[in-house]
Amino acid sequence: MRARATQTNQCYEAALHDDPSLSGMVTLQIVIDANGRVTRASADGLTEGVRSCLVAQVRAITFPRPQDPPVSLIVPFRFEKE
Repeated sequence: MRARATQTNQCYEAALHDDPSLSGMVTLQIVIDANGRVTRASADGLTEGVRSCLVAQVRAITFPRPQDPPVSLIVPFRFEKE
């Protein structure tokens, strides 16, 4: 996920154009299959634009193959204007 930090920040930066005071948390729920592919992804928090962008970003990732699939993850993100 850290390798995608630039892309996840771009999701937030794009939303700042519509709401310059936007800040807060987004929580991603991810399920990874035996091949390391994301089979389910959803997000809660902030705006629909940020959530859908983050879900698209995580769906593009192929993770290392898990030892005991499927693997469910909850990944929190905190976004604040710098």
